[in-house]
Amino acid sequence: MRAQILLAGWLTLGVAAQAGGVALTDPGVSRDLARERSRLISDLSYLVELAVPGAADEPIQGRERIECQWRGQHEAMILDFHASPGSVLALRVNGREVAPTMVNDHLVIPAEFLSPGRVEVELAFVAGDGPLNRNPEFLYSLFVPDRARFAFPCFDQPDLRARFQLTLEIPAGWEAVANAPEQDRSVTGGRTRIAFEETVPLPTYLFAFAAGKFSVESGSYDGRSMRIFHRETDAGKMSRNR
Repeated sequence: MRAQILLAGWLTLGVAAQAGGVALTDPGVSRDLARERSRLISDLSYLVELAVPGAADEPIQGRERIECQWRGQHEAMILDFHASPGSVLALRVNGREVAPTMVNDHLVIPAEFLSPGRVEVELAFVAGDGPLNRNPEFLYSLFVPDRARFAFPCFDQPDLRARFQLTLEIPAGWEAVANAPEQDRSVTGGRTRIAFEETVPLPTYLFAFAAGKFSVESGSYDGRSMRIFHRETDAGKMSRNR
């Protein structure tokens, strides 16, 4: 019985990962995969939490909740995540535990765990460093043009715009900035936790944040409040920018 269930699951996965004879789980994000996901997914949002250690050579632990409206009937859900095996530590789909299945640059959720309607995917993972540009005292994301998938699981195509809500846990004394205003901040045990408000719908390549030992200058220009996050030591240059 167990063998039959496993075989049925793998057959479902194999069929769902094909469209018109093209393997949707080939490396990268193919046009066929992007079109298929545009047909199946709408009303997309990400809640991303990243715990950034003080040392640049220590891994960043991540948690994520992805919610969307799913129109699939017998299709697998294919997320993009260019990461080493074992980078996905835990996976739940609508409250059910699912064994993570990585195929090339993708995390595949078999159709048996999905049904039409609202879908919630919860993940624990180790974030990729490549597009996070980590330095000993700061980091900044750069997801252009399709590098968000190198950092966290997502649907890395520009027409699937989503609302992002980011929380960063960083060393005390660091500052952080993101696409949306800061919503809440707390400090516990030498760590600062900063939650940002939800963004307007964005493509993954425009989701952005930076954190580190920054100085922050505040002021206003043309009636708008502004802040500069910087590591500049030239006082004259900073004065001109202010």
